[in-house]
Amino acid sequence: HTFTSSARKTFEIHNATDSDINVVFSNVNIVNTYQVVYDGRCIDTRNDHINLTITNCTLTTTNVNAGSQPLTIGGSEQDGVNVVLTGTAIVAGDETAGKYGYAIITFVKTNFTIDNCDVTGYAALYVNQNDASGTTATITNSRLNGINNYQDIADNSFGAIVVHATNVTVNVSGTQVT
Repeated sequence: HTFTSSARKTFEIHNATDSDINVVFSNVNIVNTYQVVYDGRCIDTRNDHINLTITNCTLTTTNVNAGSQPLTIGGSEQDGVNVVLTGTAIVAGDETAGKYGYAIITFVKTNFTIDNCDVTGYAALYVNQNDASGTTATITNSRLNGINNYQDIADNSFGAIVVHATNVTVNVSGTQVT
């Protein structure tokens, strides 16, 4: 199955309770074609107590204006979000236009388990802001590809894994990081 959307967010997961919710995406392709700078999201979470599992999926944004975010963990999570990615490909941006976004971005404390995935963006994994303090990521048997078309410009240097929060742990094993 393929879901294609030109809306800002293809799927938003919003938990308005203090109880855990489990959300599973399996064997689907999600394409977001929204064309506004720093937007275009395939899956976006809001609030905490979310257990998100994505298995054998493809998340793609085609924003030619840069800054798209196929997997965005955001909102006001205080207790954190759990994300398990297995056998999934994520591409943030448009290769032809040479514009990329943040393939996986979190603004809040998140526990990531990433296995056998192929992730490409300006940052493959971006832990943004101190609200994401305490984030952990265990990455195995995957490929994280950070595409930086601005390597000669000091203000635009970035990486495959970018951390702008405190107390973050990233464990990488059997993974190609470029």
